[in-house]
Parts: sequence; structure tokens; C-alpha cells
Amino acid sequence: NAGWIYAAQAGAIDLTLIAILLLLAVLAAAVHVLNRHPDETRADGLLVDAPVGMYLGWILPAAAATAASWLTVRQIGFWDPTIWAVLAVAVVSFAGATAAMAGRGRLSGALALAWFLAWLLLARWVGPPQSPPVAIAAGFGLFFVLVCGLTSRSDAEHEERLSLRRATPAPS
Repeated sequence: NAGWIYAAQAGAIDLTLIAILLLLAVLAAAVHVLNRHPDETRADGLLVDAPVGMYLGWILPAAAATAASWLTVRQIGFWDPTIWAVLAVAVVSFAGATAAMAGRGRLSGALALAWFLAWLLLARWVGPPQSPPVAIAAGFGLFFVLVCGLTSRSDAEHEERLSLRRATPAPS
């Protein structure tokens, strides 16, 4: 993250994109490892799982914004910037929902991304620069990410309850 900030402050857009994509890959790998190894204590969840998930939830839109900046500086693309923005929101929302569904019901990443999408919805609906298409895309993304995250959480809790029932002997 420090490399990304340094590259951005130096105006090195190519290095900025490389740094944010590496950071995204590292965080995705960390979440994958955390998904494979359940928390042993509640503190593990609060001190490790939650911050890493939240960090991934924030880096997803940061990576999309960095990629959009890179495309703009390099003058790549032939679409209107609004179309690029709506596509970026869709990709980020899909990636966030996928991460939420792949987890063991971890909500931290989904909630961090939902916070960003809610902010984007409000900012593009009422503030400059106004962009109703981007605001609407952010609203759909917000709904999608929250539904996927909450569904995954509900499924994980249901599986926990079922495993507890199987482990508890029936009363005679």
C-alpha cells in the first residue's frame, strides 16, 4: 500500500497500477487462506479476518479507480467515461459479491465495499459531478453485494447449526 501511495504521489501511473494490482492479489490470496483455515477464537476473527476482509473491500474500488486513471492517461478506450464508470462499478460489485460468496460468511469485505458503493451512489446522485447512470449502477451493486454477503453469512450459520445438531446426541 505504501508503494501505491508513493507511486501515486510521484505521478508514476504505470507503477501505481502495478502496485495496486499486486496489493489486490496479495489480499485476495490472504482471504483465500483465511477461508481455508477457520478462526480458532473470536479474537482471530476480529483482529485478522475482519481487517483483511475490510482491506480487500476497499482495495477493489481503489484498483478500479487506478485502472480507470491509467486508461485515461494512456488514452485507451473509445467509450464515454460514464460507460467506463458503470462497467467499473459492475466489475467491482461482481468481484466483491464473489469474494463474499466464496467466504465462510465473512461480512467485513462486503460491508466495506457496500460502504464505498453507498458513498458513490450518494455522491453521483446529488453532488458534482452528477451522474445518474453511475449512481444507479452503484445502487444495484450495493444491493447485489449485500444480498450475496448476507446470503453467504446465513448459509454459514445454517451449516454451523446443522453440524452442532449432528454432534449433539438426541435425548432419549
